Amino acid sequence: MQRSAYVSLMPQPFVPTTCVDEAARQLGAGTLGATLLRAVVHEPATGVGLVSGALRLCYGNKQLARIFIGADADPKDFVGRNTGEFLPEAWVRERLPLYAHAFATGTPFLMRVIWNDHQHFTWHYPLPAHDDHENPLLLIITRRISSDAEANELASPDSFDVHDARFVRFLRLDVLTPRELEVLSLLGHGFSAGEVGAKLGLSEKSVDNHRSAIYAKLNVTDRASVISIARRAGLTVADAARPRI
Repeated sequence: MQRSAYVSLMPQPFVPTTCVDEAARQLGAGTLGATLLRAVVHEPATGVGLVSGALRLCYGNKQLARIFIGADADPKDFVGRNTGEFLPEAWVRERLPLYAHAFATGTPFLMRVIWNDHQHFTWHYPLPAHDDHENPLLLIITRRISSDAEANELASPDSFDVHDARFVRFLRLDVLTPRELEVLSLLGHGFSAGEVGAKLGLSEKSVDNHRSAIYAKLNVTDRASVISIARRAGLTVADAARPRI
């Protein structure tokens, strides 16, 4: 995905909807925003939404609701509501200045966040404003990313302004201490106990103790399972210190 200029022909305020055809129609037939919306909305593991300048969710697909709310979430329960009504206040506060900058400059940005034990990358594309308080709109596209190579490529600052979310939300991983998360992140990158110890300033024995605690708390018995969990979350050492919400 590259930076793009969006042209909108929307003459009326955007009316919240859960129907992709209606959302595309309101964005304007043939506009790049509508085309991109249609192109990605049915991709597996991809959440798609439209958020207004008033932080109202104006459109969201099922995957977006499942990513940020839960496996059984229905977008009909959230579309038309302010995001602060169903997402943590800290989550909203962090994004407010980023949204404002995107709206003011027309510059898209990318945000990485660990949410519900998965690493997600969310692209935010500002759509042109028009004469209504509900506008401008942000087209948001969220994907789960578990590959280090893909994450490194997507997070290149040459394509987008890239931001790491300050906060994380853990489910299964919430039982781990910050030190255990650090150890888990390095195990997930394939480092041995000795290498993990060298990077964290720990003895190999201490690393083995932390590894045993991780296995017990996560109820796993083999290294492959631990690596899979760490990579699914995209864990880094820095993530271990991020506040949890």
